[in-house]
Amino acid sequence: MNNPAIHSIAFIMIYAFTIDRIVNILMFLLPFFWPPRADAHAERIERLIHYGLAGVLATIVVIIVKDLRVLTSLGFSVRPSWFDGLFTVMVLVGGADGFRGFLKSVGVEVKDKPVEVTGTLTLDDKEKQKSSTAGTS
Repeated sequence: MNNPAIHSIAFIMIYAFTIDRIVNILMFLLPFFWPPRADAHAERIERLIHYGLAGVLATIVVIIVKDLRVLTSLGFSVRPSWFDGLFTVMVLVGGADGFRGFLKSVGVEVKDKPVEVTGTLTLDDKEKQKSSTAGTS
């Protein structure tokens, strides 16, 4: 399985996920520097900040990683080449979930596997342990 298209798509998804996480962390920290308001205008401003931060980070990634292009990775010949870079920025801003939807729309099979955890879980009651150890001394 040494297909360069699969490697490129995997890297695009990793970059999209990373950008999404970084922006979410920055948006979490935003109320510490900008007092939150509960009106429609503030909500639009927060959305603008969210997509602006994601756009800046995605543009930096596309400039630094010159081989990271969505349409070229999928086998399309794109002219002018800046269009592929712009499209890649839009996909990275959309996040990993948006990229999965895009892949499904162009016919790439994306399998959703449920996470299964098996094993034994043992819970210890700390208060019970404290009282039993306190009574022995």
